[in-house]
Amino acid sequence: MSQQQIAQWLREHLAGLLKLDLAQVDSALAFDEYGVASRDAVGMIGELGEWLERELDPALVYDYPSIDELSNHLSTLTRAEP
Repeated sequence: MSQQQIAQWLREHLAGLLKLDLAQVDSALAFDEYGVASRDAVGMIGELGEWLERELDPALVYDYPSIDELSNHLSTLTRAEP
């Protein structure tokens, strides 16, 4: 998946989770700035992993704490796969 596709998935998921308009989701802001609870962050990573068809470490949300950072990291992983 491309960085843009992953970022879009994350923006849509976060907008739905927080009941925000998609335009209100700033991909540069940290998840904790939106008030995302730990359990919601772990759930989001689980759902994202299902969408990407790969197992993701729930700690990724802490290592890459924004949509931009997380989507960039994950896109490099998917490009590196054979």
